Amino acid sequence: MTKCLNSLSATAVLLVITWTPVAAQDVLIGSWKLDTGKSTFTPGPSPKTQTLTFGGDKQSVKLQLIEDRKVAASSEFEFNGKTFPVKSSPLFNALSATAKKTPGADFAFEVQWKSVGNVSLNCNAVVAQGSQLLTIVTTGTDANGRTVNNYRVFQKQK
Repeated sequence: MTKCLNSLSATAVLLVITWTPVAAQDVLIGSWKLDTGKSTFTPGPSPKTQTLTFGGDKQSVKLQLIEDRKVAASSEFEFNGKTFPVKSSPLFNALSATAKKTPGADFAFEVQWKSVGNVSLNCNAVVAQGSQLLTIVTTGTDANGRTVNNYRVFQKQK
């Protein structure tokens, strides 16, 4: 379950791209691979591999999270704070995403992962200006009542 929570944390972060300007949205579109050496997971363990893939257009973002070669979550959403369904996840059935203005960032956003209408995890994500790095900080409580505090670093794939 911890792996699923960790995966979903990262996924939520990426979903916010929908309402950003086209140039900012282009920064997020593509595949992002987790750098396990630069990431920390509390509680652990960390996934062996994790990839976030983003697609979409000006109106919606499509996200797929692959963890250890299995689809951990997928969603199509807009960056407007409204609730959208999540598929393929045993822990979450919905998410909402909101853009944030952050100095020094090409793109920043917050995602709330929801289970049966309650907020379960909060994710804050930033693509640093001029970089190919996506950083996601996830906080909340997992299905076992443990405190989650994950710091993830993703490298954009070419």
